[in-house]
Amino acid sequence: MKQSVKRFIKSLTDFKENKEIAKWLYNIGNNYKRYILGFIAINLLTMLLSLVSSIAGKYIVDAATNFSSELFYKYIIIMLVTTVVSIVISFVTGMFTSYVNEKFAFGI
Repeated sequence: MKQSVKRFIKSLTDFKENKEIAKWLYNIGNNYKRYILGFIAINLLTMLLSLVSSIAGKYIVDAATNFSSELFYKYIIIMLVTTVVSIVISFVTGMFTSYVNEKFAFGI
């Protein structure tokens, strides 16, 4: 255990090797910038949908405790829509990931 921790710390402090690895990653990733940006965009959208769904869930509980049926159904619909969109995005992300993995695996 001690040996592996020392090896890990040594790898963090070996700046020359880390610089070479960073250059290699940049050169490899340079061809895939739009895919990387696509993954970032999809993950940001997923995060935003999760936030909207959480807020809608909070308002559903508030509407249920206040017996406000108008707001209750409004937030139920918002939550259902965000859930369906999240499922669709999850499917698209899986397909996109498979495509990029195949392209990357045969590109190296």
